Formats: sequence, C-alpha cells, structure tokens
Amino acid sequence: MRTQENTDDWTVPSTVEPSIADTTSFVNVPPARSNSVDVLKLSFAPKHESIGAKSSTTFTSACVSIEASDMPEDSEERTSSVDICVALDVSGSMSGSKLKDCKSTLEAMLRPLGTKDRFGLITFGSRCDVVFPALLMTKENKEAALKKIKALRTNGCTNLSGGLSLAWQELLLIDNPNAVRSLFLLTDGQANEGITFTPELVHMVKSFNADSASDISAALNQSQTAESSDVVAGLMPMPQMNNNMNIAPPMNIAQAPMNITQTANSSPPQKKGIMNMFSKKSSKRMKRGSGSSNSPPAVPITINLTSKGAPVSLFCFGYGSDHNSEMLEAISESTPGGGYYFVENDSDVFTAFGDAMGGIMSVMAQSAVLKISVPPAAAECGVKIREVHHDKKVDRGDGSFTVNMGDFYAEERRDVIVDFDLANVTSNEPVLHLVANLSYMNVLTKKNTQAGPRDCSISRPDSADTSAVNQAVEAQWLRVRVVQEMEEADKEARNNNRVQAQARLRTMAATIQASSAYNDGDAFYSSLQQNVDEAMVDYEEAAVYKGHRSKNITQTLKKQRACSSKSNNNAYYQTKSKKKMSKAFQMP
Repeated sequence: MRTQENTDDWTVPSTVEPSIADTTSFVNVPPARSNSVDVLKLSFAPKHESIGAKSSTTFTSACVSIEASDMPEDSEERTSSVDICVALDVSGSMSGSKLKDCKSTLEAMLRPLGTKDRFGLITFGSRCDVVFPALLMTKENKEAALKKIKALRTNGCTNLSGGLSLAWQELLLIDNPNAVRSLFLLTDGQANEGITFTPELVHMVKSFNADSASDISAALNQSQTAESSDVVAGLMPMPQMNNNMNIAPPMNIAQAPMNITQTANSSPPQKKGIMNMFSKKSSKRMKRGSGSSNSPPAVPITINLTSKGAPVSLFCFGYGSDHNSEMLEAISESTPGGGYYFVENDSDVFTAFGDAMGGIMSVMAQSAVLKISVPPAAAECGVKIREVHHDKKVDRGDGSFTVNMGDFYAEERRDVIVDFDLANVTSNEPVLHLVANLSYMNVLTKKNTQAGPRDCSISRPDSADTSAVNQAVEAQWLRVRVVQEMEEADKEARNNNRVQAQARLRTMAATIQASSAYNDGDAFYSSLQQNVDEAMVDYEEAAVYKGHRSKNITQTLKKQRACSSKSNNNAYYQTKSKKKMSKAFQMP
C-alpha cells in the first residue's frame, strides 16, 4: 500500500505483482498477451498553447488526463475474479423493509459471481458474527450463502468497528487472494458501540491495508479492546508475529473468549466458546476462502502477510438520513478505490450495490501513480509547480509531485489540474515546461506498466498575445472549482452558516450558467449544473443540515467516478459496466 508516509519512490511497489500461483484467479484472460494494448492512455495539455513573454501572465495551468480503455472483447463483462466481503448492519433500526431489501440485494450480488470469485458475509448489531466465511462461489457454496442470507434477523445497537474489523479479518484469512478485493459496509445509523470516533476508525482502516505485520496486528487488537469479550464473535486476539511476517493467534484457542457463527449446512451454534463450531465426528478442516461450506471453517494458524494480496477497497453505503456521512466518507476514502454511497430510500440499495459491483468487476488498472516533474532545463528558466489540485498529491521535495490515482475501471477518465510558473524565456517554438509519467498494474497482463513521458510545452513569443483557451482544460478547472466550493459550503453549513453556504453555491451555479459551453448545451457543463442543483437540496430541505447528498455529489466530482444509488444521477460518469450491473440488480 502506498501512503504519503511510506512512499519513497513513484513506481508501483513490487508487492502488487501477482505470483505465478495467483494467475489462476484471473477470469478469461490468456496467460500472456504479446501485443496487448496498454489499458491506460496518458496525455498532457496546457490551458494555452502560447503565452507571450510580454504578457502580464506569469503562471498558468495544464491538465494531465488518464483514460482507461474499454473492456476487452474476450472478458465476458469482467476483467478479474473478485473477493468480496459484506459487513451488514442488523441493528434494530434495520428491521422491516430495510432488511428485506438488503436480503434481496445480497441475493442479487451472488448472481454474477463465478466459481473463482469469493463472497463472505458479516453482520453487526450489538454483536458481530461471521454469517458466511469468504468462500469460492461454487454452486454448493452459493446455495448455502443464499440460505444464510434468507435467515438474517436484526438485533441490538450498532457496533460498526467490530463488524468492519471482522470482515477485514475474513479477507486477510484468504489463501491466494484474487487481484480485486473489496469490502462493502452498509449501515443506517451512528456507530454507538466499539470504536465510535472517526479519526480512530480511519486509522484502523488504514492499518488494515498496511504492509506492516505489526500495524495490522495492532489494528485487529485495537478493534477488540473497544469491545467486551462477548460482543464480537469470531475475531480472535492476534497480538503475536512470527519471523515470516505472520500474525499468530493465541496458543490455546479453546480458551479464546469468542465464538464464530457456524457456516452454512452446519448445526446451529450451541454455547459460547470457539471449540463449539467443530464437529466431533469430523476430522476435516477447511481453509477459509478456498473450500466448501459444508465443513466448518478451521481456526487459522496464521494470517500470512506475504500473500495477503492487493489492498482492499472499502465501499460504504449510508442508509437513510440518520447515518454519519462524514465518517463513512472518511473511512472509505482512506482506502484505494473506495467510495461512499448515499442510499436515500429503501429500494435505492439495489442500484447502489449494482453500481459498485459494476465497477469492481471491470477494474483495468490498479495502484496507478502519476508523477509530474519539472525538467532541469525548465527549472533553470524559472518553471516551478505551484499547486497540484488533487487530495492524494505528494510533494517529493525536488520540485516534482506524485499523485496516487488508485484503480481505474473500464472507460473511466481522471484529470489532474496543475498550476505552474511560466519559463522566463522568449521563443516562437514550444518550450518544455513539465513532464508527466504514469506507473500502474495492468490487470489484464498482470504486469507493472509504464506510460509516458508526456510533455507540456508552451511557446513564449516576443509579444503580449495569448492563444485561445483549451476548452477541455477549462472544463476540468471548473470541476475543481465546483468541488472546492461544495466543500467550503459543507463546512459553513456544519458551522450553522447555511445562508452563506447557499449563497456560495448559487454563485457557483451562476458561473456555470454564464459559460458559453453551458449555453451551447455542452453535456459536461450541464452535468455540473445539475450536480450543484442537487446539492442545494441538502441546504434547503431539512431543519438540521446533514449533507449526505452533498457529500456523495462532491465525492463523485472529485474522483470522477459515479457513486450513486439513483439510476439517473451522476450519469456523466457512469460506465457501461456500472449501468448494466445497476440495471441487473433491479431485476427479479
């Protein structure tokens, strides 16, 4: 995992390169493609191609664009097998139609999963249970999972941290994990048991994706210290590490204070105590994530961090109006490729889950890292990067920046706006100012791949003239401004200054409407205007500002990725895979 703290160079770490043993986890992809097309296309364009040396303008902007290719024809609508674990809130407030719709959604989630995909289910209320361990979706396991889903019931309060950590442990226990790994967390309320403070939850989630055994061990234990011993079922203390970077459980597992809910087709749980889950008549033990659900899961000897796989993406679904959108957005954003969905109405959960599934089943690239640098000759002429408008930027300290772009779904595009000082030279020919390079993991070829370099050059004639604005760059700069204004408006509303927040958004809407592109019917500008109008509803509707809708829209614009529970929302960023899966989830 790459973070601002542990990133020492800009290339993709070798740990994301799958081993030979991992290649069987990819679906319908040949072992090698000698003439395969790069899945990400990199380009770099200045706002103005020419700015006169006598102009009063001393700095300008440019846009780095990264565009993912469409799904390959032989992919059968997917690029890789997936490991998915769902942590479902089953507290008392989820009873009735909410739980009924969630059951139907989970059933729909199983439909597209094949025999090389894994699915696991954790529930959390006042207690947390492994309802179904992360197993390959064979016909038998899929039928067993359906039975468990149909039997779900509500109970108690909302121990979100316990459910989250237990679900993450399920993913950590998988041997030879798939290349794409995701955790879906759905809740309708506030975390009121276990770890409840957002900064602590964010730290815990980041630690789960860390490369360090001690960090993961500490996170697992942190989640337990906040619980009483009879709250979390299945999450065993794992404080020790061995020399092979494994986390070891207690020596005497029979004395572990927690029990695991039995897996499908096993007899009902009896009294508490982890040994109750084993059948005395059976000597077979199953490795989680690799075998049949007809046998009870064996307590793992270790969690092997050397094969823990790619980082897990966390998708959080906030159900109704009472959830903590700030917390859900924060913990999802702390994972690569994660996202927050606002599920406004009960039936919207179908579209939300379908949208997320359509994305993770069409991942084309992972661990993408962009580097923007100033060539030495340009630096000598006064070129300097002023700002990189991206929340994942890292200042390298040598005049260059890296940006952790995460993963890319098929057809997705990301744009990074850069502000920089102009070269203090005179030239009718294009003058090199910046260079962009990209490194990423190609999911189709299972190889680390490079794109670039791409140059950003601007001519500096002996005049005060400036060439026409590049409309594509201007559009992305406007998107960045909209995001900035939405974030400021959210802060103002949370500080009880809703009038000022509304005025800010109205001003932004007027700016969009005044543009010639909007008046010409440009689809992108029209989409921006629609986003601002939808966000305004949050500031006008409720007596108390909660900002769920605004958070969701801001995240969509910032990440240029659809994260909507409405089939018609964020349509500009919806890929074909997302649209198709969202529609499929609503089918009976």
